[in-house]
Amino acid sequence: MARYFVESPQLQRGLAIPRIARLIANRQAPGWYDYISARTSHLDQIVRSSVQTGMQQLVILGAGYDSRAYRLRAELRNARVFELDARQTQEQKRAQLARAGTSETGTTFVPIDFNRDSLIDVLAAASFDPALCTLFLWEGVSMYLAHDAVVSVLGFVARSCHGPASIAFDYMDKAVIDGDLSSFGARQTVLSPERRKEPYRFGIEVGGLLAFLRAQQLELVSDFGPDELERAYLPRRFGIIRARPWGFIRIAHARSPLVAQHALIG
Repeated sequence: MARYFVESPQLQRGLAIPRIARLIANRQAPGWYDYISARTSHLDQIVRSSVQTGMQQLVILGAGYDSRAYRLRAELRNARVFELDARQTQEQKRAQLARAGTSETGTTFVPIDFNRDSLIDVLAAASFDPALCTLFLWEGVSMYLAHDAVVSVLGFVARSCHGPASIAFDYMDKAVIDGDLSSFGARQTVLSPERRKEPYRFGIEVGGLLAFLRAQQLELVSDFGPDELERAYLPRRFGIIRARPWGFIRIAHARSPLVAQHALIG
């Protein structure tokens, strides 16, 4: 699917030869390519597990060019997918999907300005049903937001969904936010020109996730860091891992207390 969203000839060539794409990406930001690859696989697995245990709605927050509604069309055939993002981004994506001949059936595009609009209001207007079993995906976003904004999203999942709900999201080690750049890939990433324009703002202390989630009235399902991502998703040769993801970002899956009653796990 990625080739439909890439217009640059150089990037198209990189997609055709993954080894070259990985080499270029990791030269600029060590661990970035391998982290994104592992994150995609891990979140795909959470989606598939959630489908098997009764998920009826998938809400992708800040969807961008996320392709799960199309890559996993067979698995999601009985679920409704909501993609939330800026109107301009969605218009560009839909135009590219149309050029690729990809059907939008089953996907509801919900324009939103996350800085101004209410998540409750925009989802309600899109016929989101808070009583249905729902999985939220929120990748590559929390680290750019203020603490209160992160708490607001998690609070919505915990308290505004009347049916079983869970959310999978990635988050940064707070030590990096505080200036510790010793973890793999942190220095090159944090000090890059891109991050100087849009710096990281939110993180959770190592070992502090459980307490943080409890404060938002959520229960922890899983917490995957670099070691777990390496073992589960990155390629090996002769039993040795040949890829290494960023060392400062983890992926959490948390659920509302209602989920435990319905046995939704991922």
